Formats: sequence, C-alpha cells, structure tokens
Amino acid sequence: MNTASLPSGRVGAILRKDLLLLWPLAALSALLQGILGIVQHHSTPFDFGHGHMALVALVTLALVVSMVLVVVIAVQQDPVPGFNQDWVVRPIRRRDLLLAKLLAVALLIHGPIFVVQILQGLSEGFGFGQILPAALLSNFEIALFFTLPVTAIAAMTRTVGEALVGALAVLVGFILAFLLITVLHDAVTHSWMLSGTTGGTGVQWVWQSLSHLWLLGITVAVLLLQYLRRSTLRSRVLFVGGLFLFTLSSFLPWHPAYAFQEWLGPHEPAGGVTMVFDTASSSARVGPAPTETGVFLTSNPLAAVVDGKGVIKVPGGSVRIVLPIMVSGLPAGAVLHGDRAAVRLSDGRGTIYRGVGHVFDLRAPSGGSALLGQAIDLPKAIYARAAHQPLRLALDYSLTILRGHALAELPAPGDRRVPDAGWCADRIDISGKSLDVACMTLGAEPPCLSMSLVAGGVRHGSAAYRCQLNYEPAAMRFAANPIARFQSRLPLLPPGTAPSGGALPLGARVRLVEYAPQAHFTRRVVIQGVRLADWRQVRAGSVAAKSASAVSPGHS
Repeated sequence: MNTASLPSGRVGAILRKDLLLLWPLAALSALLQGILGIVQHHSTPFDFGHGHMALVALVTLALVVSMVLVVVIAVQQDPVPGFNQDWVVRPIRRRDLLLAKLLAVALLIHGPIFVVQILQGLSEGFGFGQILPAALLSNFEIALFFTLPVTAIAAMTRTVGEALVGALAVLVGFILAFLLITVLHDAVTHSWMLSGTTGGTGVQWVWQSLSHLWLLGITVAVLLLQYLRRSTLRSRVLFVGGLFLFTLSSFLPWHPAYAFQEWLGPHEPAGGVTMVFDTASSSARVGPAPTETGVFLTSNPLAAVVDGKGVIKVPGGSVRIVLPIMVSGLPAGAVLHGDRAAVRLSDGRGTIYRGVGHVFDLRAPSGGSALLGQAIDLPKAIYARAAHQPLRLALDYSLTILRGHALAELPAPGDRRVPDAGWCADRIDISGKSLDVACMTLGAEPPCLSMSLVAGGVRHGSAAYRCQLNYEPAAMRFAANPIARFQSRLPLLPPGTAPSGGALPLGARVRLVEYAPQAHFTRRVVIQGVRLADWRQVRAGSVAAKSASAVSPGHS
C-alpha cells in the first residue's frame, strides 16, 4: 500500500478513542499524584521523609503501577507486532498512529503530573514563573527515564502481560549486566579506588549527560523503527543492545571527561598554583583523614584518624603512606579540592603500581601556601616488595578551586526565603546540642553548602557542610521532583559537652555559604628516589602532636 496517498487527520480520532477508554485508570493515576503532592505539601522540611516515609512509598508504588498500565494499555489499543491489527488495513498513517499514542501518554500521564507540580509550587510560595521551568524540566526527566522507555517496550509487545514480563526481563538484565561489568572491572583494577572512572565526582555529569542522550536516542529510534517499519525483532535487538551500552557509561574513563570540564570552564586564572614534594615536612607522616570523593572537609589535612587505642585506621590489606606536598599560590579565601590524584609507582624496570590517592580539600591560609599530606593506600604485597627501594613516584592531580559566597542569614530559630537555596528554616533539636536546618528549593539543591551559627559577627561552634560536588551547568541540573528538600544538623556544642537547654547567643543567626568552582586545572608532581618505608603512616602518639603544632588547621 502506498502510504503517501492515505488521508491524514486521524490523530484526533485515535486520541479521542484512547481517552474514552482509559480515563478511569488515568483518573486514578491523577488522584494518586494529587495525594502524593498533598502529603509533600503538608510535610515540614524537618519531618518529610521520616513520619511520612511509609505513606509516600506506598502511594509512589501505586502511582508507578497505574502509570505503567496507562501507558501500556494506551499503546496496545492498536498493537504494532503481528499481522491481524485492523489499523494496518485501515487508511491510517503510521506516523499519525505514533503521534496519537505519544499525545495520549502526554495528556494522561504528564498532564496530571504537570498540573500537580504547578499547584504544589504555588502552594509552597514559589511564583508561577519560577515553578514553570522546573516543572517542564521535571517532566522531561520523567519522560526520559520512564514514559518513553515504557512506551517503547509496549510498542514491541502484544499484550499487557507480555509487556510487564518484558519490562521485568529488561530490568533484571540491566542489573545483571551492570553487576557483571562491575565484577570484571573490579578484577582488572583490583579495587574501585584504582578505577579511572568519574563515579561520585564533580565531573560525573559529563558521561551521565551523554548516557541520557544515548537513552533518548535509543527509545526514539525504537519507536520510529517499530511504527514506521513494523520490525519487532530489530527493535528488540536495538533496545536490548542499546541498554547494554547504556550500562557502560558508568565505566567510561576519567581523562576525557575532566578535559572537557577543564575546557568548559569556569576559567579563573590558576597558573600561580604550584605543588612540590617537601622533604623537610616529616610531620606529614601522620597523614590526612580518608575522605570520599566529593565530600567537603575543612579539617586539618594532616590530622590523624585514630581508633580508641590510638592506632591509625588503614583499610585492610593496605599500607598507607603519606607524602608531604607543599601547595603555593592559592588565591586568598579559596579552597583547593583534589578531584583525583592518579598515582604511578615505578622502579628501574618499569611500573609496579597504578592507583589513586585520597581526595582532599585544602583551605588557603593567609600566606597562600599550605602543606598537604597526600595519603596513598598501597597493597601490602607491593609495599613489602619495594618498601626500602628507591622508587619514582608520579602524582597527576586533577584540581578545582572552590570559592564561597554568602547566600543569606537565617534567624535562629526561624525561617525565611533564601536566594538560590529556597525556603529554609531552623530549630533546636530536643537534645539542645544542635540546630537542625532544612531547606526546600526548586530544582536540584546547591552542590555545596556550609552552615554556621554567627552572633555579633563572630562564629560560634563548628560549621556543617553538605556537599556532593557537581560541576554540571546550573541549567542542566534538574530532577524528577521539581522541589528538592534537604536538611543538615549544625552542632552547637563540642562533642561531650552537656546540653545548654537550647540557649542560643543573643542575635544568633545561621549563615549559609555556597561553594562554587572557579577553575579546573591539572598539576603533576614527580618524586625521584622516594623510599616508601620513610613515609609509612604509624601510630599517632607524639608524632601526631608534632604534626598538630607544625601545621595550621586552616579553619575559617
């Protein structure tokens, strides 16, 4: 049949038919979406996710099931696979059928979600112009990871049962493929710490964004192939193969991603920052606290981590060495974040070890120079074989300069609207030892915030940090829920101090500071003739005391 000669204008008729058949199930889905929005609206920032967790989980599960049924039934009102469908012999353009199904999904699924999100944002005090883009981006996220893949699976199957079994098979296969790749990757690199991937770092968004585009391309290609060519076998192969490649995005290498981030910017001058091995600083043997990538710390980078017996904790099967690295030329008031420290250890015959060192956050002191204790955990076998040999050790750093800027100050206790952080409130917890601070904002939460209690311009107690560094451009940070909620606990008293009965300094306020990247750059430190045994981390004891007196903590 020459489809070019078929009449158009069938999209509305197909759409009306689907709406008449599916409106009861769609109404149930919309009702569940409204209930979820009401629960979220009546949850304060402090109790959301605690007292309402069970109800939210139950409603969310029912909502997901109802939405899956709506999408699958809507698509399979006119199934694509097989040869006995009446739409094949009727004068209906295949592209019209595809457009009608996509419109049905948009109206029945995304329409109620969009309306509820707009009403929820307005009820929380956000303006329509603020909530509108957040709701649109949220619906795009839901379409990318939920409705489009479910639509593609429904188009490749004949019945609801077949679609549900297919979706379950895809989910299980995805998990198994990810676990298999993880095991193989772990076997090659010996440890996740030795991997060169971006997972858990500020540049994770680079490959993540590429994988999102890949997933969008796969689902669109499957829908076009299935509806325009009715090639079910090829569509299934394309979908499964594409999802397998999608799982590989978590294992793409570090260097191209960071090079792209460095090119993208920002580009504050960082040419004056230098890093050299400082052999005079024997105090660095105590070493830094181990940190997780992306977690912001302001503790002394040479502070020891000890257990109850005063023994430094080192991961099992490893020996920790700590190298003193003098960092100079840091901009005043900045923080140097070590995104990655690649380690290469070699002797006269070649490389004997490759891995990564601990990440760090180093606050610039007034003089612009600071001593970093670079911790490296080596396998015991490597250390035993080469501990007393002169070796060549190369450190390739990927670095970011972070600079903080104040957002606002909250009354303590109290609440107010904070630019870039949304609605924030604070209250003293029942123990009287800390101040709980909670915020509700549109879109993704700020990647890195510090909270501190100030009174009369003087800070009281230590600051609390909530940081999962993310260098993704702000316009690309969005999630399925357009309203993000987060909270932190701000200590009011040192550990072990008795409660003060909830008393706060006169005029106390909570200062919020956001840390944003100002420059990305790389540095290389090469140490010739180093002996690992000279820099092995040992018991804290008197060495720790020497370290504490030799190096300033750098708190602000």
